[in-house]
Amino acid sequence: MSRYRCALGVALLLLAVCSVAADDNTSPSPEALVASELLLFQEIPEVVTAAKETQPITESPSTISIITAEDIRRSGATTVPDVLRSIPGLDVMAVTASDVNVSARGFNRLLANKMLVLVDGRSVYQDMLGVTLWATLPLVLDDIERIEVVRGPGSALYGANAFNGIINIITKTPQETPTLLASHVTGAQGMAATSLLHAGRVRDTDYKISLATDRLDAWDEDANQAMGLDRTSHDFDRWNVALQRPVARGVITGYAGASDGHVQILPDEAWGIIDYASDLEYWNLVYEESDLLVQGFWNHGEQVVLSDLDDWVEFHTYDLEVQKRLQPRPRHSMILGATWRHNKVDLSEEQDYTQRLYGAYVQDHYVNDKGVSVVAGLRFDHHPLTGEHLSPRASVVYSPRKGESYRASASTAYRNPSFFESYLDLRQNDVMPGVDLWWYGNESLGAEKITSYEVGYQAVVNPRLRWEVDAFYNKLDDFIVKTPVAGPPRIEFTYLNSGGATAKGVEAGLEFILAPELRGFANYSYQDVTDDDTGDRLRSAPRNKVNVGLRYTQSQFTADAFAHYAASTDWEGRYLPSYTLVNARVGYTLPERDLEVFLAAYNLAKDTHQEYPTGVEIGRRVTAGVRYSF
Repeated sequence: MSRYRCALGVALLLLAVCSVAADDNTSPSPEALVASELLLFQEIPEVVTAAKETQPITESPSTISIITAEDIRRSGATTVPDVLRSIPGLDVMAVTASDVNVSARGFNRLLANKMLVLVDGRSVYQDMLGVTLWATLPLVLDDIERIEVVRGPGSALYGANAFNGIINIITKTPQETPTLLASHVTGAQGMAATSLLHAGRVRDTDYKISLATDRLDAWDEDANQAMGLDRTSHDFDRWNVALQRPVARGVITGYAGASDGHVQILPDEAWGIIDYASDLEYWNLVYEESDLLVQGFWNHGEQVVLSDLDDWVEFHTYDLEVQKRLQPRPRHSMILGATWRHNKVDLSEEQDYTQRLYGAYVQDHYVNDKGVSVVAGLRFDHHPLTGEHLSPRASVVYSPRKGESYRASASTAYRNPSFFESYLDLRQNDVMPGVDLWWYGNESLGAEKITSYEVGYQAVVNPRLRWEVDAFYNKLDDFIVKTPVAGPPRIEFTYLNSGGATAKGVEAGLEFILAPELRGFANYSYQDVTDDDTGDRLRSAPRNKVNVGLRYTQSQFTADAFAHYAASTDWEGRYLPSYTLVNARVGYTLPERDLEVFLAAYNLAKDTHQEYPTGVEIGRRVTAGVRYSF
């Protein structure tokens, strides 16, 4: 309770300071206030991820949230997962200073594997491990235009692994990128992050280039040294290039990039924290017309456990998608699509595996003149080990007036086993005196399945307030679980499909304006997951989470505060107390210059805590930075 009061106190203090500032002689007139508020809430954001077409967020067939470039900049965050904590229903779990796992609605874990993550339509989900290693991504924060977060299954359009949701990271086009944008952040815990973006035009081709380097030390360097680990938790160099030009009736955009460095992760409690080197490369080619999309990409990675150079992996992913949009008549659209993927993985000592996957999908979207929007879709997928899958979805949205909507939806999704879960063959002898550890994959595994039902409501209540509430009920089957099959002196593990669960919960949020200079948000999420066989609660992510944020803007001065409260929980039989994470940022832009200096604090209240039972203790980190653009 004292931690929660601390977070509340910080938020109230900022509110009081900003309210006083808003009362000075420079405050705008009541007319200007009303105009500012109406402008904010009359502009209904558009999204693309939930239905693979641009639509108002009020017509989305799924629960979806948006994080803008301004939200990212003013958060003071140095990683995407830190930004994602503000989204209700998302579970963000920091295990080390750089190993963060993200999932939704109660199913987080080490090497979290139930969220599909996209960057400009390119999947960065690693089929090899079945995860997204956030710290390794060739991604620069200043290059992000917005992030769309879909909570709930998305396999009807995206196929395997869009199990509990989709995080779609959309970077800036060359036209949206400043001619030059440079930033540098430094601070406690060895934090040092520098990025540079440049954009321009040569003849008919627009281009942008982004470069970044960042490093961060471990929370506890002494503990790292005692475990034989590097004091640096992560250290990466990243670059990206994008070219865009008109071709025929459309636009073609090409992306390429890479990242190289090392990160400390906790892949499994039996292994402990490891130093993990990662070298990633990609290219992504997109051709788009008003009614046609063709996209192909290649992901390549080489990754190795630095303490044992025999434990390495290399993967290649080739992916092609063609999507055609039809409009049989006004207010009625259809999407037809087909996908093909080729995965090749080398697992250390001559363990080479290849998979070819293909799928096709159709979606029908109809909107009548009474404000009713109906979406129905179906996807077929084939996997060489798990066979064929059908993923249907249906959604009805009713909008009686602008800014208000009621939604009901049902869908199913699945997750294919990763290459590790299917093919792993790891034999470690004498891990303890007289004890061997053997770890096998299982090629007979079936896919995990989820069936989801959702209802939601959102509305602009008045010019100063809008809010939304969503409820879900999910049935999950055929969990893939690491299971012991033999005991000492040779301990053997494999993966099996085991049991099912029921998840239900509520997510509610609001955005508000207290004055033209001061606005904020608050949201709450509740989730409960029970075992279908025993009826007991599954011990995992907290049931209750609360987020509160305030944003103050006055001329060249900005101030932001964010508090994230997570209730206590039992995680796989081990108790974790509640914690409150308070982040804050203040910035000042020099008059008549595009130069901002800022100071930020992560875990300002220094609520030292663990977010996973065997994870490290999260402390406080204060940083300062400068940002220049023209």
